[in-house]
Amino acid sequence: MENLYQGEKSKRLDSRAVFIVQGPSTLPLYIWVGANVLPGNKGPYTDAANKYTGLLQKNEKASSTVKVIAQGEEDDQFWTLFSSSGKPESSELYGNVAEWDNLIIDLANINHVKQPPLINQMADYRNIVEEEKKMKPRLYTYPNWNESSTVFDFEDLQEDSFLILCVRARIDEPGHEHDQHQVFVWKGSDFDEEEASNEVISTDEFTQRVLEQYWGCKNPQDQFNLLVQNEPFGAESEEFNEFF
Repeated sequence: MENLYQGEKSKRLDSRAVFIVQGPSTLPLYIWVGANVLPGNKGPYTDAANKYTGLLQKNEKASSTVKVIAQGEEDDQFWTLFSSSGKPESSELYGNVAEWDNLIIDLANINHVKQPPLINQMADYRNIVEEEKKMKPRLYTYPNWNESSTVFDFEDLQEDSFLILCVRARIDEPGHEHDQHQVFVWKGSDFDEEEASNEVISTDEFTQRVLEQYWGCKNPQDQFNLLVQNEPFGAESEEFNEFF
Protein backbone atom coordinates (compact mmCIF):
# COMPACT_ATOMS: atom_id res chain seq x y z
CA MET A 1 0.00 0.00 0.00
CA GLU A 2 1.31 3.46 0.75
CA ASN A 3 4.86 4.06 1.88
CA LEU A 4 5.72 3.13 5.45
CA TYR A 5 7.84 5.58 7.44
CA GLN A 6 8.31 7.85 4.40
CA GLY A 7 6.60 11.19 3.82
CA GLU A 8 4.37 13.37 5.93
CA LYS A 9 1.35 11.06 5.57
CA SER A 10 3.25 7.80 5.92
CA LYS A 11 1.93 4.78 7.79
CA ARG A 12 3.57 2.53 10.37
CA LEU A 13 3.73 -1.21 10.80
CA ASP A 14 0.39 -2.24 12.29
CA SER A 15 0.79 -4.65 15.23
CA ARG A 16 -2.43 -6.44 14.26
CA ALA A 17 -1.12 -7.54 10.88
CA VAL A 18 1.54 -9.49 9.00
CA PHE A 19 3.61 -7.62 6.41
CA ILE A 20 5.85 -8.71 3.55
CA VAL A 21 8.75 -6.27 3.23
CA GLN A 22 10.70 -6.46 -0.02
CA GLY A 23 13.87 -4.55 -0.79
CA PRO A 24 16.77 -5.09 -3.18
CA SER A 25 17.34 -8.69 -4.26
CA THR A 26 20.62 -8.66 -2.33
CA LEU A 27 18.71 -8.40 0.97
CA PRO A 28 16.33 -10.95 2.53
CA LEU A 29 12.61 -10.90 1.84
CA TYR A 30 11.06 -10.25 5.25
CA ILE A 31 7.81 -11.53 6.72
CA TRP A 32 7.06 -9.28 9.69
CA VAL A 33 4.58 -10.58 12.30
CA GLY A 34 2.88 -8.04 14.57
CA ALA A 35 2.62 -8.61 18.32
CA ASN A 36 -1.16 -8.14 18.38
CA VAL A 37 -2.22 -10.43 15.55
CA LEU A 38 -5.39 -12.22 16.65
CA PRO A 39 -4.69 -15.89 17.54
CA GLY A 40 -7.08 -17.12 14.85
CA ASN A 41 -5.43 -14.91 12.23
CA LYS A 42 -1.74 -15.67 12.76
CA GLY A 43 -1.76 -19.03 10.95
CA PRO A 44 -3.77 -17.89 7.89
CA TYR A 45 -1.83 -14.63 7.67
CA THR A 46 1.59 -16.29 7.72
CA ASP A 47 0.46 -19.07 5.35
CA ALA A 48 -0.75 -16.47 2.86
CA ALA A 49 2.49 -14.48 3.25
CA ASN A 50 4.61 -17.57 2.59
CA LYS A 51 2.64 -18.35 -0.57
CA TYR A 52 2.90 -14.79 -1.81
CA THR A 53 6.66 -14.66 -1.34
CA GLY A 54 6.92 -17.38 -3.97
CA LEU A 55 5.10 -15.14 -6.45
CA LEU A 56 7.40 -12.24 -5.63
CA GLN A 57 10.45 -14.42 -6.17
CA LYS A 58 9.09 -15.69 -9.47
CA ASN A 59 7.80 -12.43 -10.93
CA GLU A 60 9.31 -9.47 -9.05
CA LYS A 61 13.01 -10.26 -8.56
CA ALA A 62 12.55 -10.88 -4.84
CA SER A 63 15.36 -12.44 -2.83
CA SER A 64 15.42 -16.23 -2.53
CA THR A 65 16.12 -15.77 1.20
CA VAL A 66 12.98 -15.36 3.32
CA LYS A 67 13.36 -14.17 6.91
CA VAL A 68 10.45 -14.26 9.39
CA ILE A 69 10.76 -11.75 12.22
CA ALA A 70 8.48 -10.86 15.10
CA GLN A 71 7.69 -7.32 16.19
CA GLY A 72 10.51 -6.00 18.33
CA GLU A 73 13.12 -8.36 16.86
CA GLU A 74 13.97 -6.30 13.76
CA ASP A 75 17.64 -5.89 12.90
CA ASP A 76 19.29 -2.73 11.56
CA GLN A 77 19.23 -4.15 8.03
CA PHE A 78 15.43 -4.39 8.19
CA TRP A 79 15.00 -0.71 9.05
CA THR A 80 17.31 0.44 6.26
CA LEU A 81 14.71 -0.85 3.78
CA PHE A 82 12.47 2.05 4.81
CA SER A 83 15.00 4.82 5.28
CA SER A 84 18.71 5.41 4.88
CA SER A 85 18.65 7.07 8.31
CA GLY A 86 17.86 3.72 9.93
CA LYS A 87 15.46 2.82 12.72
CA PRO A 88 12.68 5.37 13.45
CA GLU A 89 12.14 6.85 16.90
CA SER A 90 10.72 4.30 19.36
CA SER A 91 7.47 6.26 19.63
CA GLU A 92 6.98 5.98 15.87
CA LEU A 93 7.78 2.31 15.33
CA TYR A 94 4.34 0.72 15.48
CA GLY A 95 0.71 1.77 15.65
CA ASN A 96 -2.82 0.83 14.63
CA VAL A 97 -3.70 2.36 11.27
CA ALA A 98 -7.35 3.38 11.41
CA GLU A 99 -7.69 3.17 7.63
CA TRP A 100 -7.08 -0.58 7.84
CA ASP A 101 -9.54 -1.30 10.68
CA ASN A 102 -12.20 -2.72 8.36
CA LEU A 103 -9.65 -5.08 6.77
CA ILE A 104 -8.63 -6.75 10.04
CA ILE A 105 -11.35 -9.20 10.96
CA ASP A 106 -11.30 -12.14 13.37
CA LEU A 107 -10.99 -15.12 11.04
CA ALA A 108 -11.68 -17.56 13.89
CA ASN A 109 -15.17 -16.12 14.26
CA ILE A 110 -15.85 -15.39 10.64
CA ASN A 111 -18.90 -17.68 10.59
CA HIS A 112 -20.56 -15.41 13.14
CA VAL A 113 -20.20 -12.33 10.94
CA LYS A 114 -23.28 -11.44 8.95
CA GLN A 115 -22.76 -11.95 5.24
CA PRO A 116 -23.54 -8.43 3.92
CA PRO A 117 -20.88 -6.67 6.06
CA LEU A 118 -18.29 -9.25 5.03
CA ILE A 119 -19.12 -8.78 1.35
CA ASN A 120 -18.82 -5.06 1.79
CA GLN A 121 -15.45 -5.48 3.50
CA MET A 122 -14.11 -7.60 0.64
CA ALA A 123 -15.43 -5.13 -1.93
CA ASP A 124 -13.73 -2.29 -0.05
CA TYR A 125 -10.51 -4.30 0.05
CA ARG A 126 -10.62 -4.97 -3.69
CA ASN A 127 -11.18 -1.27 -4.34
CA ILE A 128 -8.22 -0.35 -2.16
CA VAL A 129 -5.99 -2.89 -3.90
CA GLU A 130 -7.04 -1.67 -7.35
CA GLU A 131 -6.47 1.96 -6.39
CA GLU A 132 -3.04 1.21 -4.95
CA LYS A 133 -2.15 -0.83 -8.03
CA LYS A 134 -3.01 2.17 -10.19
CA MET A 135 -0.99 4.52 -7.98
CA LYS A 136 2.21 2.46 -7.94
CA PRO A 137 5.19 4.06 -9.71
CA ARG A 138 6.08 2.08 -12.83
CA LEU A 139 9.44 1.70 -14.56
CA TYR A 140 9.53 1.21 -18.34
CA THR A 141 12.65 0.00 -20.16
CA TYR A 142 13.25 0.86 -23.83
CA PRO A 143 11.90 -0.41 -26.18
CA ASN A 144 9.18 -2.27 -24.19
CA TRP A 145 6.65 0.55 -23.83
CA ASN A 146 3.79 -1.87 -23.06
CA GLU A 147 5.62 -3.65 -20.21
CA SER A 148 6.57 -2.22 -16.84
CA SER A 149 7.76 -3.13 -13.37
CA THR A 150 6.52 -1.88 -10.00
CA VAL A 151 9.44 -3.42 -8.12
CA PHE A 152 12.89 -2.14 -9.04
CA ASP A 153 16.19 -1.06 -7.54
CA PHE A 154 19.52 0.50 -8.52
CA GLU A 155 20.47 -2.69 -10.37
CA ASP A 156 17.93 -1.67 -13.03
CA LEU A 157 19.94 1.46 -13.86
CA GLN A 158 22.07 -0.29 -16.47
CA GLU A 159 24.46 1.91 -18.45
CA ASP A 160 23.11 0.69 -21.80
CA SER A 161 19.45 1.36 -20.89
CA PHE A 162 16.91 4.09 -21.50
CA LEU A 163 14.27 4.23 -18.77
CA ILE A 164 11.04 6.08 -18.04
CA LEU A 165 9.70 6.21 -14.46
CA CYS A 166 6.06 7.32 -14.16
CA VAL A 167 4.69 8.46 -10.79
CA ARG A 168 1.09 9.51 -10.18
CA ALA A 169 0.44 12.38 -7.77
CA ARG A 170 -2.03 11.68 -4.97
CA ILE A 171 -4.28 14.56 -5.94
CA ASP A 172 -7.25 13.07 -4.08
CA GLU A 173 -5.51 13.64 -0.73
CA PRO A 174 -6.13 16.96 1.05
CA GLY A 175 -3.37 19.45 0.39
CA HIS A 176 -2.15 17.63 -2.74
CA GLU A 177 -4.88 18.65 -5.18
CA HIS A 178 -2.45 20.69 -7.29
CA ASP A 179 0.54 18.32 -7.21
CA GLN A 180 2.05 17.40 -10.56
CA HIS A 181 2.33 13.87 -11.88
CA GLN A 182 6.00 13.07 -12.44
CA VAL A 183 7.83 11.51 -15.38
CA PHE A 184 11.53 10.83 -14.92
CA VAL A 185 13.58 10.20 -18.08
CA TRP A 186 16.93 8.44 -17.52
CA LYS A 187 19.51 7.51 -20.17
CA GLY A 188 22.56 5.36 -19.41
CA SER A 189 25.99 6.50 -20.53
CA ASP A 190 26.32 3.60 -23.03
CA PHE A 191 22.85 3.88 -24.55
CA ASP A 192 23.18 4.59 -28.30
CA GLU A 193 20.14 6.71 -29.05
CA GLU A 194 20.84 7.03 -32.79
CA GLU A 195 21.30 3.30 -33.29
CA ALA A 196 18.20 2.51 -31.23
CA SER A 197 16.10 4.98 -33.22
CA ASN A 198 17.23 3.47 -36.52
CA GLU A 199 16.58 -0.12 -35.46
CA VAL A 200 13.40 0.15 -33.35
CA ILE A 201 11.67 3.44 -32.44
CA SER A 202 12.94 6.84 -31.40
CA THR A 203 13.22 7.65 -27.71
CA ASP A 204 10.68 10.43 -28.20
CA GLU A 205 8.16 7.99 -29.65
CA PHE A 206 8.93 5.48 -26.89
CA THR A 207 8.37 8.16 -24.26
CA GLN A 208 5.04 9.16 -25.79
CA ARG A 209 3.85 5.55 -25.95
CA VAL A 210 4.84 5.02 -22.32
CA LEU A 211 2.86 8.07 -21.22
CA GLU A 212 -0.21 6.88 -23.12
CA GLN A 213 0.16 3.37 -21.71
CA TYR A 214 0.53 4.54 -18.10
CA TRP A 215 -2.24 7.15 -18.14
CA GLY A 216 -4.51 5.16 -20.45
CA CYS A 217 -5.28 7.85 -22.99
CA LYS A 218 -3.95 9.69 -26.03
CA ASN A 219 -1.76 12.73 -25.38
CA PRO A 220 -2.00 12.63 -21.56
CA GLN A 221 0.23 15.73 -21.35
CA ASP A 222 -2.77 17.67 -22.71
CA GLN A 223 -5.12 16.25 -20.08
CA PHE A 224 -3.00 15.92 -16.96
CA ASN A 225 -0.58 18.14 -15.09
CA LEU A 226 2.65 16.30 -15.99
CA LEU A 227 6.17 17.28 -15.01
CA VAL A 228 8.76 15.63 -17.27
CA GLN A 229 12.22 15.65 -15.72
CA ASN A 230 15.44 14.48 -17.37
CA GLU A 231 17.82 12.67 -15.03
CA PRO A 232 21.48 13.00 -16.07
CA PHE A 233 23.53 9.83 -15.73
CA GLY A 234 25.69 9.98 -12.61
CA ALA A 235 24.01 13.14 -11.32
CA GLU A 236 20.49 11.90 -10.65
CA SER A 237 18.27 13.93 -8.35
CA GLU A 238 17.63 12.79 -4.80
CA GLU A 239 13.93 12.66 -5.60
CA PHE A 240 14.57 10.18 -8.42
CA ASN A 241 16.92 8.04 -6.33
CA GLU A 242 14.36 7.71 -3.53
CA PHE A 243 12.23 5.47 -5.75
CA PHE A 244 15.10 2.96 -5.99
